[in-house]
Amino acid sequence: MEKSARISQFVLLAMVAMLLAVPHFSSMAGASAKDPKELFQTSDRCFACHNGLSTAGGEDISIGLSWRPTMMANSARDPYWQAGVRRESIDHAESAKAIEDECAICHMPMARYQSHFEGKESEVFARLTQGSDDRMDRLAQDGVSCSLCHQITKDKLGTPESLVGGFVIDTTRSKGERAEYGPFKIEDGQIRIRRR
Repeated sequence: MEKSARISQFVLLAMVAMLLAVPHFSSMAGASAKDPKELFQTSDRCFACHNGLSTAGGEDISIGLSWRPTMMANSARDPYWQAGVRRESIDHAESAKAIEDECAICHMPMARYQSHFEGKESEVFARLTQGSDDRMDRLAQDGVSCSLCHQITKDKLGTPESLVGGFVIDTTRSKGERAEYGPFKIEDGQIRIRRR
């Protein structure tokens, strides 16, 4: 009897959680298709201002140039990762959507978070069309980008539930009103970069 009661409680809690989510997603469904609530911007928007930085010795230390070749910037473009996701999706075809969604947590976090915010499942292979002007494709291909990391709030940060994509982004305020943390005051002693 105790096991049955626990299952009933679990089902009840799951139903309550789903009902609480409905107003959030229904309000998104009512939003104009031309003007959905955009949570992120692609890295090209950041590089306009965060480029042209150099040391006193002339070494280019532009954030864009430093970030672009990193694993984070290329997480969605990684052919080894794509092959792994494809293989798992083929081997477990009945779970392909869940596999893509799970893998997108780390490799396509902006597109995944935006998709979930809009009440949709995230996709991996549908978002890998090179040269696409589709906003979600561009967010997906941007990998782990500036706009994502600089919007993570302090809520739950550093707790076990914040790990593996459990970070919190403010979705209550509109674009232009949400904080993108930074720039931060640079300590006087670190204003100039010195070569050692």
